[in-house]
Amino acid sequence: MFKAITACSTRTCSKDIVLDLVGKSNVKLRHYRPSVGILYASCLHDNKKLKDILKGISEAFPNIEIIGGTVIGGFTDDSKYTKDGYFLCLLVSDSVTFITGRIKNLSTLIESNSFAQNFRKLLKENSLGEDPVACFIYSAYSNVDGDKLVDAIQEMLPEKCLVFGGVATPYWNEQDIANFSQKVPAINGTLVFFAKNGIIHVEDDTLVCLFFRGNITIKYAVSYGWSDLGTLYPCRSDGSILIEIDGKKPHMFLSEIKHPLSLKEYDHTEYSLWFHVPGKDPYIRDIFYDEATENYYIQNSTLPSNCHISFSFPTKEKILDEFKNCLSRIEGHSSLVITTTCCTHQVVLEQDINREYTEMVKIFHETPFICGYVFGEFGPSITSRQSMLHSTSSIMCCFQEENIDSNEKNEPLTNFLNEIISEQGDEIKSLQKQLRFFEGSKNNKMKRLTEDCLGILLCLSHKSLSGHAERISSFLKAYYEKNGIDPPYAISRNRVIEHLSDLKNRSKKFK
Repeated sequence: MFKAITACSTRTCSKDIVLDLVGKSNVKLRHYRPSVGILYASCLHDNKKLKDILKGISEAFPNIEIIGGTVIGGFTDDSKYTKDGYFLCLLVSDSVTFITGRIKNLSTLIESNSFAQNFRKLLKENSLGEDPVACFIYSAYSNVDGDKLVDAIQEMLPEKCLVFGGVATPYWNEQDIANFSQKVPAINGTLVFFAKNGIIHVEDDTLVCLFFRGNITIKYAVSYGWSDLGTLYPCRSDGSILIEIDGKKPHMFLSEIKHPLSLKEYDHTEYSLWFHVPGKDPYIRDIFYDEATENYYIQNSTLPSNCHISFSFPTKEKILDEFKNCLSRIEGHSSLVITTTCCTHQVVLEQDINREYTEMVKIFHETPFICGYVFGEFGPSITSRQSMLHSTSSIMCCFQEENIDSNEKNEPLTNFLNEIISEQGDEIKSLQKQLRFFEGSKNNKMKRLTEDCLGILLCLSHKSLSGHAERISSFLKAYYEKNGIDPPYAISRNRVIEHLSDLKNRSKKFK
């Protein structure tokens, strides 16, 4: 069983936020208890308030481990895009193992080439072995080479392990977003969350991670939406600084062709550059200009020393069209969808930002999902599963518990359900014999014992069946699909649980 639920709160007081998130979560969780949570917060950065929120969630769900960080906005499956809010995703499973980790002083470790040693230690301490199928990472926005970071993580994990996630953001109000194109994001000032064993961390310059290990499959897609004008120009770089474009200094080259990046009031959001490196997917980087030195540079990454560039610009419809196309490639039943989207989408889409949420609801109308708008996106390349740092993109990852093998699928009813029905039938027959014996007694205490036993047995039966709810739902779906008929009743896992919960409630009167 693999279950995920989401909740969102737009309250302002930490106590109200906790009550809101926990209350909404409990309604969806019912009797399930989560082991792991992902929390995004789009709010003024108040460390004490954020620690109180994490503490409140941890106390409501004992033994839970939480990772996450700050975002500029977000949404969940039952809340539209929200500029100021708190977004929570809780995970429950008896077939998937969740393992969390935290690495401090990230920029120092990357600069000193000692990150790999610390990450390897984290893997060893958690006995991960070589079988995680996914690694969700969330890092602070600092002086970290994002390409080097994701390469180091991918190198130490199995090739099949999907590395994905995002980079935390500072808090920007509506005016900051409106002026985003003329504003260079400040290094530091972003926060990452980690809660485990009652200890709460809200800090900068940190990486947190969540490993998924077990019987799950993952579908993924990468969406850009920025046009590529096509003409390639040779380019040279030194670290994060552009040195030469087509044999000229970048400012001279861009000024001669009257490119908007060379104008004083340029818009770096709309005129990012595509970088073309042999053997790699083309990728986009935001380009910033330092008027004092006339340097064009990027942040949070390193440019290839020799490559080609081409020019880009976005349009609302192209972003949305590509977003929809990506969703269509991964549609179908999933247990959870985690999306990280570049905050530039908020700038370009403006009042149409909710259309991304609307498209996800259309495709995943019965699936919990959570999305955060971030400063950088980690995810698979377009042509392979090897992960990389993306910009101006949306990374979508769908998780689904693996079904049983094909041989078992062919005869779901004759095996599992018949076995369960047979067991329950034997139990009922045994109960009937015992009831006849007790009912024949004139001893009132014996009759009361009979009622107590019946109530306990019904509760145990409910517990037994609830543990099989996921499999029952899967088998029923396979049976009706195979026979091309519509089920006469709701057969989703949640509805099975609901019906069994009603049985338990009715049986309580016998206890």
